[in-house]
Amino acid sequence: MVSSTEATKEGPDKNLCRDVTAERIRRLNLSDELKYAGIAAGFAYLRTREILFEDFDYDLRPADAWTALEALHDLPLTLYDPKKPWNLHEGAKVALVLVDRVDPSLLEWLKGRERQNLFVYAWAPGQIAQQLDGTRIDVRSVRDTLVKRFQQ
Repeated sequence: MVSSTEATKEGPDKNLCRDVTAERIRRLNLSDELKYAGIAAGFAYLRTREILFEDFDYDLRPADAWTALEALHDLPLTLYDPKKPWNLHEGAKVALVLVDRVDPSLLEWLKGRERQNLFVYAWAPGQIAQQLDGTRIDVRSVRDTLVKRFQQ
């Protein structure tokens, strides 16, 4: 479901989607009433913002990239942990890694993990690829992947 904020000059913080619709869905999903059991579903409240392609490298936050990459790989959305140098989401069919900072623990985890559906995204993919020493892992650029996808 998509909704505008409904903000006006008189009510700049007015947000029907956040304050009414999202809250109704949260309450429905928390309800113990059997009559709602068949319509409760996974839910995420997301906000969009415009980023100009020429400002992409400066304005895209790792948490935003994480959400976009999970959605691109058809994974349920999870919270990005900024304290970790890399985040991992292992689904039944796909494993997704977003590397914010190259870390020895990442390189150790990747070694011997030649998996067909393992996707590693990094801001500087060359730093990782050169250290994998022939391991066949798909290391992709965050920027190139998202810019290409959203320009379509």
